[in-house]
Amino acid sequence: MSATWPEMWLKMTADEGETPAARRISGRRLAWILVSVMCSASLVLSAFSVDSYTDIAEAKILSYVETGETVTLGFDGGGSLESVNLTIGFRVVNPSDREIRAWIFTYKGWVRDLPMEDGTDTSRWMVDGRLDFNGTEMRYYPVFVSTYSMDYPPVIVPANSEITVTRQIEVNSGNYPDILADIAKIWSYAEANGHELEWLHFTSAILFVEGIPQFSGPNNDANLIKRYEGFDLTPGVGGAS
Repeated sequence: MSATWPEMWLKMTADEGETPAARRISGRRLAWILVSVMCSASLVLSAFSVDSYTDIAEAKILSYVETGETVTLGFDGGGSLESVNLTIGFRVVNPSDREIRAWIFTYKGWVRDLPMEDGTDTSRWMVDGRLDFNGTEMRYYPVFVSTYSMDYPPVIVPANSEITVTRQIEVNSGNYPDILADIAKIWSYAEANGHELEWLHFTSAILFVEGIPQFSGPNNDANLIKRYEGFDLTPGVGGAS
C-alpha cells in the first residue's frame, strides 16, 4: 500500500536514527498543524461571512425610496382644462456597500376633492378616498394608478450612490375623458374659491440586494427590500396609467 502524503512528509523530515516514539510525536505535531490551518481558514471565512451579512443588513435597512411629482395642467384656447400631465421621479438611495436592483414601482395619485367635501358636487365617476385629519374628513379623488417593471433593462443602483427613475402620465379627453371631466369640476371649484389643487401620492417599491443566492424556505427573501411612501387611500381602485 502506498504511503499517504503525511507519512511521506514525516519520512522526509525525520532525522536519521529517530526513534518510533519521536516519529509519533512528529505525527501528532503534523496533526496539530493541519488543525490549526483549518481553524485559521474557517475563521477567515467566518469573518468574510459576517462582513457579507453586515453589508446585506445595511442595504436592507438603510436604503430608501423618495417620490417627487410635478403636475401640469393644460388648457385650450377657451380656458377649459384639456390635459393633466404628471411627471414622477422615483429616487432610490443606496448608502450601503452592496449593489441594489430596482424591480417594481407602483404609484398612486389623488387630488383633493373640495366640492365633494362641502357637498356642492357629489357626482363622481370613481369613489373618493377618505382621510381624517384632526376630526375633519377630507376627500381625495383617484387620478393616477400605475405600476412600472424595471426588468428590461435592469435598473442597478451602485453601492453608496443613488439614481432617479422618471416616468410620465398624461390624462386628456382622448384617453381618460371621465377622469378629465371630474378633475375639471374640482379645478373649477378650486379656482372660483381661491384654492390651489392639492395632490397626494402613495408609492410602493420592490428592490433586491444584488449578489445573493436565491434560497428556499424561510430565507427565500434574504435579498428582498420593500419600501412604502404615503398611504393607499383607495385600494383596488383604478386610474390613469
